[in-house]
Amino acid sequence: MPRTTYATLAQIYDKGLPAEAFVARPRQIEAVDPATGVLTLRGHGLFDGYQIELFVEGSPVYGYPSAALPAGLSASIVYEAEPVSGSSNLFRVRPVNGSAITSFADSGSGVFSLVVDRARAVNEIAIGQTAIMDDALTAHAPPIPPNPITGLYDEILVEVCAQKTAIRAAAVFGLADASYQRSLDELVRQASEHQAILARWVAGRPINVRPDDQTPTIPENGGRGAGGAYRAYEDFGGVGGCGGCAGAGLVAL
Repeated sequence: MPRTTYATLAQIYDKGLPAEAFVARPRQIEAVDPATGVLTLRGHGLFDGYQIELFVEGSPVYGYPSAALPAGLSASIVYEAEPVSGSSNLFRVRPVNGSAITSFADSGSGVFSLVVDRARAVNEIAIGQTAIMDDALTAHAPPIPPNPITGLYDEILVEVCAQKTAIRAAAVFGLADASYQRSLDELVRQASEHQAILARWVAGRPINVRPDDQTPTIPENGGRGAGGAYRAYEDFGGVGGCGGCAGAGLVAL
């Protein structure tokens, strides 16, 4: 059964912190074995299926060959990592949903690096934050379904999940750009409000409290208004009644 979150990646980036706040720093590939397609990066921390991009660094220098990826790799393709069993330093790559590349025509030239796409990790964090929220929703039977008409989750679920995910992601990855520190500080300030919301949910408060009808035996305003107008009409004699009706210009509603 697929795991879901109350906030999409787009909502996390819109309501929490933008994607560029979590961009991973480039890490330089240390060695290439063209015969086996194995790349070396000590302590790469990659797991099977992690999405990565490869690119060359630096600009051409007069008298030196231009930097290039190993033949068979492209900077315009997203790859998945495939760690070599038993090693935390060696890995291969494969196109998304493809087969592992097991050899290169050459080892490339110059410096080239990889960057891990944070989207998968951010989504995993959102799944965890959704589970925390579900645990607090004691007045409901989580997971909460989206609105059957709009297909959207209640806005308070989206807001809390998106901002809690952004804060947690910043704690896990750090910020790629210090200019987002002020935005993060504001999210952390708002975190106390989210904790208060979770506390109310734990205490049994529903997500959206609907007001009780204080006059259950009396028709609502729309019906009462129509009835009042019709009674005024009847006061003039009703259908076929006194000529005062026509004179007053009253009609039945």
